[in-house]
Amino acid sequence: VMAAVALAQRHPDAWILATGGGGALRPEVAREASLEAATLVDLGVSPSRIASETESRNTFENAELSLELVRNLSSGRGGRWVLVTSAFHMPRAVASFCSAGWTDLVPWPVDHRAGGASAFRFDWDPARNIDALNTAVKEWIGLLAYRLSRRIRAGATDGCVARAASAPASIGALEFFGLGL
Repeated sequence: VMAAVALAQRHPDAWILATGGGGALRPEVAREASLEAATLVDLGVSPSRIASETESRNTFENAELSLELVRNLSSGRGGRWVLVTSAFHMPRAVASFCSAGWTDLVPWPVDHRAGGASAFRFDWDPARNIDALNTAVKEWIGLLAYRLSRRIRAGATDGCVARAASAPASIGALEFFGLGL
């Protein structure tokens, strides 16, 4: 959320799309995108700049439903989108968004979990190691499952991801957050 706020401040004409229904089986559970949008407003982003996609249950649905929403709301406003999500989740997110038909994406990974130089030392902290292993296994299984179910395809990111050197002056939000340029 903090990265989306910083990007929104740097690009005051960009609009933000918070996405995520949460995947809960109980409909009364708060939707991820609704919580994100409320937090953005609490941190000073104008509600008029925020759109929310609250029905998705997984990353691929984030991509599909967000694209549909953007097409309906954009009224000719195309351009580059900044995809903001956790660094560990970015490969599956980018592949999902590209496979769903997004183009000109700028990946903006946040929540890096590397420990710098200390990451290369032997560590006996089982709780931290199990948590990191759990996160990594979940993402690898997610990538495999999406590939086997054809939600993502080989070469999906070819021509989809924008070159960093040509990054735009504004941003749009997706998959958890994105900014529309």
